[in-house]
Amino acid sequence: MAEQGGGLEGSQPVDLSKHPSGIVPTLQNIVSTVNLDCKLDLKQIALQARNAEYNPKRFAAVIMRIREPKTTALIFASGKMVCTGAKSEQQSKLAARKYARIIQKLGFPAKFKDFKIQNIVGSCDVKFPIRLEGLAYSHGAFSSYEPELFPGLIYRMKQPKIVLLIFVSGKIVITGAKVRDETYTAFENIYPVLTEFRKVQQWNIVSTVNLDCKLDLKQIALQARNAEYNPKDFKIQNIVGSSDVKFPIRLEGLAYFPSDLKDFKVNHCSALLTVYLNQKLCCSFLYLEKLLSQELRSEMKLTQHLRTYTLSLQSSGRSNSDSVMMICI
Repeated sequence: MAEQGGGLEGSQPVDLSKHPSGIVPTLQNIVSTVNLDCKLDLKQIALQARNAEYNPKRFAAVIMRIREPKTTALIFASGKMVCTGAKSEQQSKLAARKYARIIQKLGFPAKFKDFKIQNIVGSCDVKFPIRLEGLAYSHGAFSSYEPELFPGLIYRMKQPKIVLLIFVSGKIVITGAKVRDETYTAFENIYPVLTEFRKVQQWNIVSTVNLDCKLDLKQIALQARNAEYNPKDFKIQNIVGSSDVKFPIRLEGLAYFPSDLKDFKVNHCSALLTVYLNQKLCCSFLYLEKLLSQELRSEMKLTQHLRTYTLSLQSSGRSNSDSVMMICI
């Protein structure tokens, strides 16, 4: 496995003359083919071999697996075989030889001819987000980007003839190579383009300072430029709190709240409760009153009502959690 961006591939330093970006794509899958040069009885193979399955109604080949190297082979009656799942060219060839040996042991005159790597799949992470819209616009002749259908941009490189899947997170999948050097060359070709369309993170920084004196806000608003002051419009709009109930929740059961919980309103305050299946509660109180003196009491109410809902949710346990639902009360 290649360590990306850190200057190491395994325990070896990255050759910057070969990888100027300092990132080495990791090979994830090797697809190879071989000709066993004999006709095969797939039903006999499936009955006698271990880790083999054969369902001719679904697929016209025996699917065989071995653990070392961890690969899968598709064996056809014509004697052709496809080997997939290896992480290197050497592993792919070794696995293909093992499958051929298994076929020989079952009594077939299998040979090992015309071994060829058909596809190499690699991946890497450039460690910065990418503006896919700008990339698709500037490289429209090579790019296909339909976010409604697939979240990644498909980039079809001409030389070498490689297809890259580029995601906004900075993850890259490189496929279509016959030798690993084509994978490395394709990434080094696309890396300067990716840096050109690097997404710049925009931060909103809020800071506070204590002036340690009393201020006349009306006087400041009258005398200072770019200042406004309207005490009638200033009020607390929202206080948000959250809680972890330490157990997953069945949202289907939660939809049938008792009537007293559905009519949840306290002192001119309405509430929006977000209940997550991953054990999280978030309660947001939208205040209709503008008195600043209510802020402390509001936080106490928020904590109190989160506890109330925690008790009511304990009757809705669930094992799996991965979705979100908004419930208005």
